[in-house]
Amino acid sequence: MQPVYHAGELKVQELSGQTQMAMMNQRIIMDEINPWGQRFIGQQEIVFVSTTNENGQIWVSMLTGEAGFVSIPNAKSLQIELNQIERLADDIFLNNIQSGSEIGMLFIELSTRKRFRINGVSKFEEGVLTVEVRESYPNCTKYIQKRSNSPILLNASEPVMKQGGETMEEIRDWVSRADTFFVGSQAKNGGLDVSHRGGQAGFVEWIGSKSLKIPDYKGNGMFNTLGNLMENPNAGLLFVDFAERRILQLTGRAEVIVDEQQKDAKHTNLHWVFDIEEWRIIENHHDMVWNLEEYSPFNP
Repeated sequence: MQPVYHAGELKVQELSGQTQMAMMNQRIIMDEINPWGQRFIGQQEIVFVSTTNENGQIWVSMLTGEAGFVSIPNAKSLQIELNQIERLADDIFLNNIQSGSEIGMLFIELSTRKRFRINGVSKFEEGVLTVEVRESYPNCTKYIQKRSNSPILLNASEPVMKQGGETMEEIRDWVSRADTFFVGSQAKNGGLDVSHRGGQAGFVEWIGSKSLKIPDYKGNGMFNTLGNLMENPNAGLLFVDFAERRILQLTGRAEVIVDEQQKDAKHTNLHWVFDIEEWRIIENHHDMVWNLEEYSPFNP
């Protein structure tokens, strides 16, 4: 497979002056899971996934289970048995996968800052989600805060979901304190992606009652997320409350902003604005808590 960037990615690469880096890094993209990736995935207890609903809205979900809950029958596919996933009853993910569609997946190990990405096509039959791999590749460790996790041994409460359209003060405070979130985006040709974003606490800025301004720090130069947003403004965000076992899911639309003349206090001339359309909070979502050990040394 010879990976080719789509028009949106090429545009942002050119605007940012990172075309050469992107062309060098495209060699890591494969259409199968390499041996290291297979071993890494088999050791993970969480995966973040992006899916779409019937209206084209993108939602990012967090799936958790015991290590090995994702199996790899061969290098070109992986499988998840839904009865192996913990605490998923209130997640929109269940509805979105029923008909089978594009899917983005990010396996991340916060304690080592390692991550591995898979984009593909899903099929759901008899309680098993099968993903045919279209693209797979590792990402660098930049901007990942180091966290250790431990299971909750006591009987945990059942998950509780609440949702709405108007932004609550609880959501504003949550986002304002966050140092990590995950973003789902989709290219015009349908390819779905999910990526990690991190920075110092407060790196996501409110610029209105329902709008966020987000800096895009220098990474691998591929600009998968911003490239997708150039072609398709639909996006989904997921914030994790690592201490309280809850998640915040946002869906909406985004616009990329490029200032070629000046970098601001966020140390980048690339930003994107995300307008919230709907939100969901799931309390008691998973049975793990994470302790912050160290901020990423790459954070501006």
